[in-house]
Amino acid sequence: MAKVTTLDLTVGQVEQIEKDLGVPANRWGSEAPSIADLYARILGAANGDGPERYKAMKLRELLALVSLDEDEADPT
Repeated sequence: MAKVTTLDLTVGQVEQIEKDLGVPANRWGSEAPSIADLYARILGAANGDGPERYKAMKLRELLALVSLDEDEADPT
């Protein structure tokens, strides 16, 4: 399974996360209040459920599924 990146989200999903965090997407990597919360939100948005499901994961598991690096996006 390819990692989820911000490129996998719709514009609406990105806008909602921006509103929830109070940080524009282009500054998530440096200014997100909690990187763990951000990754859970990205994964939840991509999978159509919410972040709460992913907050019970170990950070290692979450980091294996999400990346802010668009170079890791699935090319297909």
